Amino acid sequence: TTVVAAQMSLRNDQGCRVAPGLDAHCRHLFYCGRNLGCAAIPGSDGRCGPSNGPQCASCRRYQPKTGLTQSRAPPGAAAAAA
Repeated sequence: TTVVAAQMSLRNDQGCRVAPGLDAHCRHLFYCGRNLGCAAIPGSDGRCGPSNGPQCASCRRYQPKTGLTQSRAPPGAAAAAA
């Protein structure tokens, strides 16, 4: 119950709850599960997780706080940010 309660309080900078990815190779990534559309999360189905794929911008900003491996940006996100 303590782990579940702790995960319920995890929120990105937009106030959305985040949780680890469901797929084994993405459990180090945190996703909010929102459907923001393909324009907001290029290279995805438009949804931030919850299993795998690129994270939304807010979850990418949250990722360093976890102390876990690098976030997963959508293809071209680095070029768009520059």
